[in-house]
Amino acid sequence: MLNYFFAKKGQYWKLLWQLICYKPKLYILDSIYWILIMGLPVIPGLIIREFFNSLTNNAKFGLSPLALIALLLALNLGHIVVLFAGRITKTQHRFLMRSLLRHNLLDSLFQNPTAQPKVVNQEAETTVSQGEIISYFRDDVEQIEDNIAWISEILGEGIFAIFCLVIICNRSQDFFGYRI
Repeated sequence: MLNYFFAKKGQYWKLLWQLICYKPKLYILDSIYWILIMGLPVIPGLIIREFFNSLTNNAKFGLSPLALIALLLALNLGHIVVLFAGRITKTQHRFLMRSLLRHNLLDSLFQNPTAQPKVVNQEAETTVSQGEIISYFRDDVEQIEDNIAWISEILGEGIFAIFCLVIICNRSQDFFGYRI
């Protein structure tokens, strides 16, 4: 029901933006956590590379192998903390968005108690039963909430990909003899 309305009216992005702006600090914090969650797996590879370089005396940073192992363990513990904090923030953010959307939907139904909700298909308009309305409250709200949550996750994946490309381009001279 909501998908058809927002796709038809072109207001879907406006709705997402309004929901993001409802609690911007929580959304920004959630996005930062998920960018870190997606991006931190790159760093252990760099530490492991430095570890093996230190065994062959080609290390760039001059850290001992034991210090690099300790750094790797600390990084992994930090990643666990970020995962835990990101999960708490994501849950709080999703619950807030879900509650707000359901409240607004229910409030709009109470504003006009005699209204008959309808589904508009390409063929015809049909009235909706109470069971279908409950399904719309569950399914459509979860779809909108998922889209808001996925924006920060896609951003995190994009930053992760760019970071990896930068590393590959910087290391290309070792493999191909020239820098990309």
